[in-house]
Order: sequence, then structure tokens, then C-alpha cells
Amino acid sequence: KQIEEDNSEDIAEAKTIVDDYLSSQELESNIEVILREMCESQIKANYFFDQSKTDEAVKEALKSVSKVMIKKNQTIVKEGEPITQQQINILAELGLVGEDLSKDYIYTYIILAFFVLFVLGMQYMYLKKEKKEILIDTKLVFLILLLNLLSVISARVFTFVSLFIIPIACAPILMTVFLDSKISIVINSLNLLFVAVIVGFDPQVILIGIVSTIVSSTTLKKVSQRNDILYSTVYVAAAVAVVILSSGILLSNNIKQILLDVILAVFGAFISGILAMGLLPFLESSFSLVTNMKLLELSNPNNPLLKRLLMEAPGTYHHSVMVANLAEVAAEEVGANPMLVRVGAYYHDVGKIKRPFFFGENQLGGTNPHDKISPTLSTTIIISHVKDGLELAKEYDIPKVVSDMIVQHHGTTLVKYFYYTLKNSSENPDEIREEDFRYPGPKPQSKEAAIIMMADSVEAAVRSIQEPTLEKIEDMVNNIVKDKMNSNQLNECDLTFRELEVIKACFLRVLKGIYHHRIEYPTEKGKE
Repeated sequence: KQIEEDNSEDIAEAKTIVDDYLSSQELESNIEVILREMCESQIKANYFFDQSKTDEAVKEALKSVSKVMIKKNQTIVKEGEPITQQQINILAELGLVGEDLSKDYIYTYIILAFFVLFVLGMQYMYLKKEKKEILIDTKLVFLILLLNLLSVISARVFTFVSLFIIPIACAPILMTVFLDSKISIVINSLNLLFVAVIVGFDPQVILIGIVSTIVSSTTLKKVSQRNDILYSTVYVAAAVAVVILSSGILLSNNIKQILLDVILAVFGAFISGILAMGLLPFLESSFSLVTNMKLLELSNPNNPLLKRLLMEAPGTYHHSVMVANLAEVAAEEVGANPMLVRVGAYYHDVGKIKRPFFFGENQLGGTNPHDKISPTLSTTIIISHVKDGLELAKEYDIPKVVSDMIVQHHGTTLVKYFYYTLKNSSENPDEIREEDFRYPGPKPQSKEAAIIMMADSVEAAVRSIQEPTLEKIEDMVNNIVKDKMNSNQLNECDLTFRELEVIKACFLRVLKGIYHHRIEYPTEKGKE
């Protein structure tokens, strides 16, 4: 169409030139008319558009033009340099400039938001199905979200240095210590989707993430001290070194670059361990969480409160150690936290520090102060050791999970000795109320607290047996566990009947070792 318009303009211009020329020659009118008609009849278009020929010419021209390849991370325009039309065209082809650029960003953010919701939704579905108790605890939910954010931020920051130096194992280590190895593997495997986006879906980094998550989580299943984190870091470093070395050889022949990547990946693994150890105390205090490492510190005999218990109520201290030995073995068999049970047993009777001689284990054969006071007052003193223990726990900053066992280890049981003593000696026994002789509770809310309750009663009762035998001990253990069940003290914890049988068997095994038959050593004749 454009060519046709151009031809019409050219023909009109040529005719105008002929008219002007003939007019300037002063010819006779007849001759001028004849010449004008002759010239105009000869003025015709001699340039036409041929679509097929044009297409062929374009194809031939394209063959002679070299292709422009834009590689990943290639600099197209340097800062401060003039930009050419070719560079503008390239940027437009890449979608980096143009009128619809803002719309592209909006679409990107919408897709990214759906991606984030998808990953968080998958994590929620897993926790809802496997670990509902975590979703109920707001602190643990915030902890998981914080560790998710930590993974993303650390990946983004360390990417500016190198993809291989990202401390991917940091979040799995912390999640394993605070929660559980299975939770850590699932949650952090889903978090790798975020990391993958940040690193441009680099296959080697994704492999590092998978291996680091699995190795760090599985090697910290039974973490009990802070050095365990360093040992786990060594395993992670060795694993990622093998992964980078083997995958690097498959993907490249540049041995120097492969070795450099291995060094960076190992360094990143150690950064993960260092960051985890540094963040651990901060997260413990911020979220009021107790790790096995914290429990190990609390179990140290040099702990100020335990030292007071040893010095001021040695009989109670010895009793607490025996209860811990009983309870820990049972906890291991029924899937409870043995370290938590041991520490809870150590502290369950710390309230006796305030009035140690009102408790039989501290009287050492002396006079019994209860003989001089009424059964009602004696009951008040006995029951008050729970309240006193809670106050001491707060004073010495004992974690709530341990102080809960101080409060729950007697539940709402009856102080039978003084109750029956008063009832038998009272003129109106019907006026004696059981409620006045019961501990205030609450009842044990966890397996650990229930195990300590039963171990506490078993240890005290077996110690009172005259000439203990295996049969007497077995009868005593059975009666105590049965009494706790019949008095509904175990209704609010999640122990099963099968687990109760396992607990009784564990108690008997430990007690059998303590109260085994001892032979009488002979003496030489003639000597005493």
C-alpha cells in the first residue's frame, strides 16, 4: 500500500514537470496539446511490490546475520555507559524494559505469594496430621516460622559471596534440637523450595540442601550436649564434600573450581554449626524452651539449688537420686524424655529444703517433730513442700517444664497417714473431710510427670519394707500403680495400660538390682 501511494505521488510530480517544461517553450497551442498528451501517456509506474520476492530477500538477509546469545549473568549494559539501540532491543526482548514492565512485576509477586502459601500450607498439613500439639502451642509455631525466615534470609545474604557457602544446615540443627528430627527433615525439605528459587535452581546447591538437612537431623536425634552440634557439623561437612566432589566431576572438568566449591561448601557447613550454637541460647530464652543441653546443665550437682538440697536435706537428695534412677529407665522404655524425667526427679522435692526435719528421710532416727503437733498441722506442712518447691524454682529460674513436675508429682492424692490418724482418734470421724488432707494438684499432665509420681511413691514405699524380698517389692509396686489408677491420678496424662505394665517391669528391674540378696562375709576364727 505504501509503495502504491509513493508511485502515485511520483507520477503526479512527473506530469507537473512536463507541463512546466512545455509551457516555458512558447509552442503553438495545437503542438503543445499534442506533446502534452504524448508525454502523459508515457508517464507510467515502473516499480511494483512483489511479496514473494520480498520474503525471499528477507530470508537471505537473515541467513547472513549472526545470532545474538545472552548468557546467564551476562552484563548487557554497564552502569554509566551510553546505551545503544541494540542494547535496548535486547532488554526489551528479555522483558526488562517496556510499557508492561510494572504488570510483569505484579504477576511475579502474585505467583511468588501463591508459591509461599503453597509451601506453608504443606507444612501446616504435615503438622496437623502428625504433630497436632505443635499447632496448639503458639510459641512453637512462631519458632518454626522464624527458622523458615532464617533459612531464606541466610540464603539470600550468603548468595552474594557464593552459592556453596550458604549455611543450609543451621535451621535443621536448631529445629532438631528444639522439636524433633522427623519434623526437621520434613519442614526444612519444604524450605529448600524457597532456597532453590533464590539460587536459581542450581542442582548442586539443592543436593547440598537435601544432604545437609537429612544428615544434621539424623545425627542429632539424641543431642545431650552442645558439642554434639559440632560433631553433627563435621558429618554434614564430610557429606557435602562428597556430594560436591562427585557431582562436580560429572558436571565439569575444571578440577580447580570443583575443589574451590568443596572448600566453600565445607566452610558453609561449619558456619551452620557456629550460627546454630550462637542462636541456641537466644532462642531458648526468647521462647522459654528447654533443650536436653539445658536439662544436662540443670542436672549438674553444682547447680545452686541442687547443692542446697544436698547440704540442707541430704536424705531428700538421696531419695531424689533414687527416684531419678527408677524414672529414667521407665521413660526410655515408653518413649518419654529420659533426660527431662531425670531432672524433674532431681527437683521434685526441693520444697523440703524449707522444713527438712519434718520429712522422714531427713530425721536420721531422731525425734519426729510431728509427734508434737496435730495431724492437721502436720498435713499442712507436708502439703506445703509443693508450694515451697515452686517458689524455689522461680527464685532459681528453673524452667517451667521442670517446675510443673514439682507441682504435679503428688497430683491430688490423699495424705493418708495423718488423715486416718486424725479420723481414728476423732470423736466425730464423719466431720473429717478428705479435701483437707489432699494435695491441691493438678494431676500429672504428661508421661514424664506421671512416671515421676509413681517412681516417687514406689521408692518411698519400698524403702519402708522390713526385710525386702522380690515378692514383697513386686506386690508393693503393683499396689502403688493400682492405687494411682483407682484414684484417677493418671487420667489426664497419655499413658496406656500397656505402658503402665512396662513401667512396672522397669521399676522391678531397677529395684531388684538395688535390693539384691547380699551374702554375709565370713570372719577368721578367733577374730571378731
